Amino acid sequence: AEHQELWVRAYLPLTRIDYDVLTLVKELHQLDIKTPVLSNTIPPHVRANRQRGLFDLFDPEIFSCEVGYRKPDPKIYEIALEQSGNPPPQETVYVDDLPKYVDAATNLGLKGVLYQNCPQLRRELKVLGIKLQ
Repeated sequence: AEHQELWVRAYLPLTRIDYDVLTLVKELHQLDIKTPVLSNTIPPHVRANRQRGLFDLFDPEIFSCEVGYRKPDPKIYEIALEQSGNPPPQETVYVDDLPKYVDAATNLGLKGVLYQNCPQLRRELKVLGIKLQ
């Protein structure tokens, strides 16, 4: 346990929170759009990011280390849809910065957006019909 705590203390300063994305997530909430988080991760990352409130805006939270599947396994996307209330895949937008994970989502019928930066993500969400400012 002590080695994990040391690891977390080393991890936190190396990570950067993208506050523009968090602002976008807040806007999506105001539009009653559900924003789950789906991540391949390990328990110390989850604990550290929960402690600093990084996931507060996301619901549900689907982490590979908790559900036993990793992207790009279709099962983890199915779990995310199920925990999100089973929205129709064609009305669901999946955003990721890795093409193979976006491809896995689109293979299941979701709309995929390859994340490059927040302004690009905003533009693509607007093209998909989301009424952002």
